[in-house]
Formats: sequence, C-alpha cells, structure tokens
Amino acid sequence: AELPRSAKAPLAIMIFVVAVGVAAFHLAPIAVSSLAGGIAMLATGCVKFDRIGRALSAKVIVLVAASIALGRALLETGAAQWLGEALALGMHAFPPAAVLATMMAFAALLTNFSSNTAAAAVGAPIAISLARQMGVPPEPLVLAVLFGCNLCYATPVAYQTNILIMSAGGYQFKDYVRAGTPLVLLMIVTLSVLLVWKYHL
Repeated sequence: AELPRSAKAPLAIMIFVVAVGVAAFHLAPIAVSSLAGGIAMLATGCVKFDRIGRALSAKVIVLVAASIALGRALLETGAAQWLGEALALGMHAFPPAAVLATMMAFAALLTNFSSNTAAAAVGAPIAISLARQMGVPPEPLVLAVLFGCNLCYATPVAYQTNILIMSAGGYQFKDYVRAGTPLVLLMIVTLSVLLVWKYHL
C-alpha cells in the first residue's frame, strides 16, 4: 500500500500558502499562482506525476465540457430568458416575500445547470422589471437573484470545484442533489426572510 509521505507535508503546506497568498494579495492572477503552485508540487516531489493521471477522470472531463455546452445552449437559444419571462407572468400579484423567494429559487435552479454569470444576466433584468410593476425598491429583488446565483451546490455541474472533487471523493450526481438541495432550500428561506425584514416588505 502507498503510505503518506509525511516528510513532504511542511513543504506542501508552504507551497499552498504561497500560491493562495500571491493570488489573495493580487500579486498575480489566481490562474498563474495555482499553476505555479502545481508545478512546484511536482518539482519538489510533493506530488508524484502518476498520481495526477489517476486523479483525472474521463467522466469528469466530459462532465466539464458538457456543463459548459449546457450553459451556452441555455443562453444562445434564449431558453433561459424564456424561462424567466414565463416565471414573471403574473408574479406582480403575489406578496413581495413570495416574489423574493421565487426569484431566488429561479436563479438557484439556473445556476445549478449553467453558470452564476448566466443566471445573473438573465435574472437581474427580470427582477428590476418586477420591482417596477410591484412599486417596490429593486434592490431586494436584485439581491435575491444575486444570492440565488451563489447557491450552486446542488449539482456537480454547478461549479468547477464541485466537479473537481467528484472523482477524488468518489461522489455521484445523486450525492450532490441529496446533500445540496436541502441546503439550497434552507438558504432560500433564510435569505428571503432576512431581505423582507431588512427592506420592510
């Protein structure tokens, strides 16, 4: 059995801290610092080259490509915009708290199958339009969309880090749904209540 090489642990921690610190203090882009950190891990022997090959799964690579294509398809075909407009029909008749929760849930649903940028681009104009129709400030509805765009942990394709740990942790799609969906629902309820309280809706 392959045993952990604990002698390399301090060096690995130091490389990790430097790579994160360089990006955190804007000394270099995170793409550059993380790549340099990875190369340093290989050069110093903290990670063996054959372990990298085993960590990369063909399923994960295909999943990354498919998630990018899915997000682009939702935007390019107008499907995301159509979904948002369909959702907005008749919404102005509901109480503000229900509209907040619905907009947040819509953004969360969209971000878990495309990207948070796409969800924000589609949801923000709809939120502003609804706010005007309801005669309420647009800020709480826009914040509901932005909060929803960050609830991206109910599917593996929702965010890059979700996909990266899928193979390493031996997770399946259903594991993300089972663990992420209750958390998304909890955050939607909590954040909606806080927004209603903050803006006296």
